[in-house]
Amino acid sequence: MNPQKLDDKYDLAQATSYLAVAVNSGLSALAAMELYVRVSNGNTAKHFERLLKALQLGGNVFEEFETLRRKSKNEVFNQLLVKIEVSLQLGTPLADQLEQLAESILATIWQEQLTIASKRENLMLMPLVFLILPASVLVTLYPSMQYLQLIN
Repeated sequence: MNPQKLDDKYDLAQATSYLAVAVNSGLSALAAMELYVRVSNGNTAKHFERLLKALQLGGNVFEEFETLRRKSKNEVFNQLLVKIEVSLQLGTPLADQLEQLAESILATIWQEQLTIASKRENLMLMPLVFLILPASVLVTLYPSMQYLQLIN
């Protein structure tokens, strides 16, 4: 797993959690994005900043969301955009959806880190098997071999 990819997922989870808290406290989705852009400097904040600048220049919200979805290769980021867009169109509660998405992203990150850790665990056993275990066997057997040679 690419560490940069994991960082991007963590940044997205952090952004989603931040947006959920901001929306839950009464801000609109776009105001929450604007607040997040001010306090963060990750990839997600850069995407949101481009979106907000396009909207300030008079772009249509839904067209800009579509443009951003087409440009982005990140599937989870596209899910976030769809949830925000549907919330803006239909007026559905956004905070709960964002919290669930953040939990889902964090669970995915945890699973990937667990997979990485299990692979590294096997690598960490190599010095034990090939260095420490043979040395301890030699330390254990050497005095016995010396004693047996003294008796003969």
